Order: sequence, then structure tokens, then C-alpha cells
Amino acid sequence: MALLTTIDKTILLAAKREIKFFDSNGTHLSKLTLPQFDPKSAKQTEENDDDDEQADGVVAPRKSDSSKDGSVIQNIGVSPNGQLLVITTTGDKLVYMYKILAADKHELVSKRVLARISSSMAFSSDSRHVYIADKTGDCYEFDCENLEATGKWILGHLSMLLDVVVTHDNRFVVTCDRDEKIRVTNYPGTHLIETYCLGHTEYVSAISFLPTDPNQSLVSISGDKMLKIWKYLQGVEVFEHELPAAGLKMILRKIDEQTSHAAVTLFEGPNLIIYEIVQQTNGQEYIVKLLSEHSFKECKEISSIVYDVDGNILLAAVSPENSVALHRLTYTDKYAEDDSSELNENLGDTVLDLQHNFENISMLFKKRYDNIKDYHERKKRRIEDQIRNSR
Repeated sequence: MALLTTIDKTILLAAKREIKFFDSNGTHLSKLTLPQFDPKSAKQTEENDDDDEQADGVVAPRKSDSSKDGSVIQNIGVSPNGQLLVITTTGDKLVYMYKILAADKHELVSKRVLARISSSMAFSSDSRHVYIADKTGDCYEFDCENLEATGKWILGHLSMLLDVVVTHDNRFVVTCDRDEKIRVTNYPGTHLIETYCLGHTEYVSAISFLPTDPNQSLVSISGDKMLKIWKYLQGVEVFEHELPAAGLKMILRKIDEQTSHAAVTLFEGPNLIIYEIVQQTNGQEYIVKLLSEHSFKECKEISSIVYDVDGNILLAAVSPENSVALHRLTYTDKYAEDDSSELNENLGDTVLDLQHNFENISMLFKKRYDNIKDYHERKKRRIEDQIRNSR
């Protein structure tokens, strides 16, 4: 779920069916409201659509009860060229595309159907396509230029997809899922799987190319409390580092030719932990050093986290009452929390009253059952009954 992003120095924050635009000081610039949600229309669409894959690779929407709870924004993303804002929703399961003309001017250019509720999205480097992963394990390609084209199914997992990234040369789509797998798929010939990166023992929640070596190295975090680095085209793990708790979200930033910073949100313990990843000159060895840990007052979860254009970390923290506050961490020789009181004061009640419905992260962990214990109990009772009957 991504509800926070930036365009240059403009901050975009989403909740329910609205996206509000602010400058870096929190001054309100504009508001984008999605067209009114019609639950009757959404229900009728679900009843009329079937589940069969069409000959052209397009999969029709499938039935869901999500419309009973209304429809809210699930993910937002901005194209690399900064010209297109893509929004996915829950109940009506739609992909909205808006052309960004200015911070206070945006035009709806496309509204297309999703098969399932989205879990993640990624753009091609040339901004021509957006790839949207969903909670049933499928990934669809939406054309950002041919706005009449329907979403095209390109690949699928047997488990919930949690993240998707695309290589800069658009040759590979990399996806990760709840069942510990990272998959590298050829593009556009997505029927060919290049390799798998296997080694995590719990859900893989986030993946990102290492900024100092994006053509070869991939970073992943998982519910098994591990951060791993892979040579992803070979499917080889080259480094691992233990996290204090299960990882949830991750963003990376290049500092110099050998150094990157990784900001990771956690399931338990501190809300945010930041590492320095140094790639040695031979390109095969890595050093990971803890830079800082951050816990935010009255924060039960970080809904979204991004690097802004100045290299600062911007995050949306959710309180136990589901109110939202923004925090900014600036970096010189270390990361320090900026005084965000003026930012949130300028944002005002508009932000603090925004409500988000977060999923129970614990559902991502494997459920383990001990069938052997039950077997031994039954065997013990059977032996005892045989002994009693023989007397």
C-alpha cells in the first residue's frame, strides 16, 4: 500500500477517495477527488464478468465482496517523467490515470478495470507502461500512451504478490510474493522465467535494485528478519544481514558510487531503521552498517515512506486512532528528524482526520501445524486400548 509520494517538491497524500497536494512546507495547493463511487455499478460489473482468460491475454474482473465496504484509494504512483499520476482503488477496482499539468491542475485521462485489488505498482523507465501486481498473484501491464487499451495479464504467481520492480532497460520484471519467492521474468516474453532468487523463509515484503549496481544487484527484506542482496540474473544470494524484526517496507538511495542508504520499516520494535550499504570495489562484497533507528510518538504503523527530491526521508505515520501525521528526516552526516510540527500544523485537520484501513500484517506469516503430535497422541491411545482389551 502506497498512499504518499512526491512530484519534484510537491507532496501528494491520499486517503479515502482524495489526494491532496502540498508544498514542502505543508501549504495546501490543490485537491483531487475521484469520481463518485457507485456500489450498484460495481456489483453489476462483478456479476457480469467471468473468470476466463481471454485470447488476447486480458483477464476479466473477478467477483469480490469488497464493494460492500465502499471503495478507497489503495495505491498511488507517479511516472518517472512526472507527468502521470496512477491511482488504484479497492471496491470498484479501477485504475485511474491523471495527467499532471501543474500542482493545482490535473486532468483525468483514463479509467480502466482491475481484475483484483492491487498490492503494488511499478513504472517502466520510459514512463510508457505501468505494471500493477495484485493480491491473487497476478501482474498486469497498462499502457500509459494508448489510454483505451485494457490491462494485459503478463505473469502470475501462486501466492499474493507483495512488490514489483522493472529493470531500467525494461528487459526484466522482478516480483516477490508471500511464499518467500523472488522471480525474475523476461519482458516482453514473460512466458520465459529467467531465474528465481530463493533463500527467504517467510514472505518477501519489498525488493529494490541496489542503486550502486542496479543492473546486477537486488536488495530484499522479509518476514524472516533478513535483508538479502542478490545477483538477481543468476539467482544467487551474495550477502545477508539480520534485521531486528520482520521487514515491511524499504526505500534505497544512492549516496556515491559505492554507497547506498536503505530505510526499512519494521513489524515490531523501532518504526524505522536506516542502514548504509557499501559495495566493495570488486563488486562482490558488501558491508552493511547501522546508521540510526527511529521511533515516532503514537505511531502504530508507517503507511508509506519515500525519498524526496532533496534526499530527505518523508513518511506517513499512523496513530492508534488512525490519524495520520507526516515526518521528515534530513541527512547531513546522519539522519535526524526535522521539526515537523509546522508541516503538520499547515496540513491541519485535513491530514489528522484522514482514515486508513490497514491490513493485519500477521496474516502474511506462515501458519505452522504439528500433525506429528496428533498422530502420536492417537497412537498412544490406541496402544492403551489394546492393552486394556487384552486383559
